[in-house]
Amino acid sequence: MKTSRKNTLITILIALFFLLSIIGLFYNQYKTYKSINGKYKEIAGITYSKIDFRYFYQNYVQNFIQEDYAILDYLKLQPDVDFSKQTHSDQGDTWENFFIKQANNDLVENAALCAAEAENTSFHVSDKELDAYVENVKSQLSEKATAASCSLDQYVSQVYLDGAGFNDLKSAIILQGKAMKYKNYLYNQVDLSKTNICNYYYNNKKNYDLVSYRCIIISTTDYMNEVSKEFAENGHDASNTLEEDILSEAKERAGSDAKKIYDETTSASDLEQFAHDYASENVKKQIGTNADYSLYSNVLYKDANSVYRDWLFDNKREYGNMCIIHDDKSENYYILYFLNRQKDTAVTATYNQIFLGYSPSNSAAGVTEEDRDAVKNKAKSIYDDIKGQKTLSQSIFESYAERYNQDYNTKNTNGLKENIASSNVSEGVSKWLFPKGNTRKNGDVGLIYEQTGVYIIFFSSYSEDAWYTNAKEDYQTEQYEAMLNDLKNKYGLKEKL
Repeated sequence: MKTSRKNTLITILIALFFLLSIIGLFYNQYKTYKSINGKYKEIAGITYSKIDFRYFYQNYVQNFIQEDYAILDYLKLQPDVDFSKQTHSDQGDTWENFFIKQANNDLVENAALCAAEAENTSFHVSDKELDAYVENVKSQLSEKATAASCSLDQYVSQVYLDGAGFNDLKSAIILQGKAMKYKNYLYNQVDLSKTNICNYYYNNKKNYDLVSYRCIIISTTDYMNEVSKEFAENGHDASNTLEEDILSEAKERAGSDAKKIYDETTSASDLEQFAHDYASENVKKQIGTNADYSLYSNVLYKDANSVYRDWLFDNKREYGNMCIIHDDKSENYYILYFLNRQKDTAVTATYNQIFLGYSPSNSAAGVTEEDRDAVKNKAKSIYDDIKGQKTLSQSIFESYAERYNQDYNTKNTNGLKENIASSNVSEGVSKWLFPKGNTRKNGDVGLIYEQTGVYIIFFSSYSEDAWYTNAKEDYQTEQYEAMLNDLKNKYGLKEKL
């Protein structure tokens, strides 16, 4: 009996041990689940978990790096260095805090759109649409995971949040999908009548017109070398006081010559000749002896020098108007001669695109040459597959775009870009879309390598004038932003988190 009772006790203790182990295991799993999927923020009645936030955060970071890859050195941002240890602004804020703020702003916009979508009885995003959106994101992440030689869940854990898997991302992806669908719906509610677009253009003409003018830059720096040499020949030693005297003398000479040019210019050809007379030997060597050093043709407001562009784009400006503008910062003198101002009547293009951005296979290492080569090879493979189609149509290309396109703004439109002006695309894409004589034909397909990634483009047609297209696009965006702000006010989200 004693032996039997002892065996029973041992059995109970073993069972209790296993039960406690199982409870402990489930408890640890529950703790992990709560740390990943538990409530992190509530915005407009929508609950976001930590993994939701990390999804929006990492997406913003990756898009930012892809889009601004060519100027990261200028921004002093190193993708492979801890963002919390890199200064973003003169106020000492870090890049980490900048990205957190932007991710929070994206959450606010996402929440406002999702809340509005839920309340709008005339619009609804179906489960089928959302399932397709989730599968599309899953496919793209799976490809990145394969490139990184790991499983999908391992990739999610490495890039988004330690311990998370793809299933943990689904809620964020669904919320993102709803918001994007509703954003497109709001954009389509904007009244794009010709009257509205033309009125918007006339109220914002300087942003769309082209200006041609002549300009001579008289640089005080050039005169300083001349004055310094004279001072040295007269036996003066360098000193802080002397440097001020040299600068003062150089400014006086530069200003005097600028005034002389202004007073003696009676025609545009006069200014052209003065530009030759005052051009340095180095400039002549770089540009050519017979070049026109003063002519600037068809310049947009955004591309003109900020020192004098407001003078150029004043509605009162007429042919032959002149002025001298002194820039206190550079100490340069600008002599300007206005030629003409006109609408930008260049044609625009409508096309579909697949964009594959350069992204790191290892987030800690940043984008490597191997990563870029992998994207280029993949793009070339897709391009060859598309070109190999017996009969290629826009709908066939769109099926590829639906699967592969990574451009955030055209994910839901199968890569469609309508009425796009040359000035609104990257240089390589612009050169392909708008060759000399605008000779692209419907069905042309191009493969363009850029700083941020690779574009595969299916050309449809040329269409509206650039001034009209650009004004329409800006008007539509402005109206959407107004609707979004109304939603933020409605849900108490006016102040950004």
